[in-house]
Amino acid sequence: MRNISRIIWKRTSLLLLFFLSMNKQFSQTTWERLYGLPDRGEMTYTVTKTYDNGFLYGILVQGETPNNYSAWLLKTDINGLVLWSKYFINPSFSFIIGSIENDENGDIIIAGDTREFDPAGDPMIMRLNSCGEKTWCKYMHYPQSNFGWRVKHLYDGNYILLTLRASNNWIEEWIQLWEIDTAGNTIFCKQIIPRYDYPNILGPTAYELYLTQDSGFLLSGYCYFPEDTTNPQGLSWLQHLLVKTDSIGNEEWVNPDTLNMNHTGVLYGIIEFNENYYSVGYKREETPIWRPYFGKFHPNGHLKYEKIMHGDTLFSIILGIQANNYNFIQYGGSFYNSNDSVFTELVKEPSEGFPFLYCL
Repeated sequence: MRNISRIIWKRTSLLLLFFLSMNKQFSQTTWERLYGLPDRGEMTYTVTKTYDNGFLYGILVQGETPNNYSAWLLKTDINGLVLWSKYFINPSFSFIIGSIENDENGDIIIAGDTREFDPAGDPMIMRLNSCGEKTWCKYMHYPQSNFGWRVKHLYDGNYILLTLRASNNWIEEWIQLWEIDTAGNTIFCKQIIPRYDYPNILGPTAYELYLTQDSGFLLSGYCYFPEDTTNPQGLSWLQHLLVKTDSIGNEEWVNPDTLNMNHTGVLYGIIEFNENYYSVGYKREETPIWRPYFGKFHPNGHLKYEKIMHGDTLFSIILGIQANNYNFIQYGGSFYNSNDSVFTELVKEPSEGFPFLYCL
């Protein structure tokens, strides 16, 4: 049985669809809600489940002028009914929410980007109480374009923040991990796979941050790798990027360590599940074909199994992955046909074996 939900982005409204798993076998539509205002561009950047089984959304809102955006934080109950909403808005600069987390008390932590001090953007981390009222906010001002991409709660109650190019040496230092305490103070900032330590990892970008059971971190994204490692300035290829670090950001292993033409593409999501790591994204084949990618990895980074899914669409990517309570992995993505329609699909994999689709 195939369960496909269309995500239809319109300038006139924001359409949020939820297809929640009700049993082991099928994902059923529980409810649908429509949020937003007419004639306004809106897009959900991030969503998380909250302490009361409701939902919290970080939404990008188009401003009145080009390249001006505000952030909309929307809190709902378990049925999608709005409890409160809050705007972060200023006509003079943009504000973007990239990631949201909340704890058992309802306190909210946000990572994102502000253009208040630099039109190219600066990373931001903000803590709010359960009603959306600001407790503190911290900015990291550096030259060029840089931003806060992901934030996670640590086991000790502090936060780990993933930033991109938040460095004065941004040409060599593209990815950072920051530990921030509950008062907003920086415990450490660690440069991840900097160019001076990894000369063949070019232009690395991390899209996802995952806290592992050993208190380390997994990062997934992309980089470029030179065809000739004796000439890093020559031809280079897009490659899947996976990085495992310890609890203070020291690299334990990095993929790729050699050029692999089977891994040309981007990894968007990663999780730890049943003592393995799983990552999803796309593999780029002949331009402009993108194929959904699924990989299963040993904790040492070695590939155990991978699947590249084929179909009649040109651009297909898997954007997210999670494990549910039924010992299954769920992941979904966007599948573009020749008419530019966008679909999200639910794909499941049992804890052992090959991934498969429920088709309708």
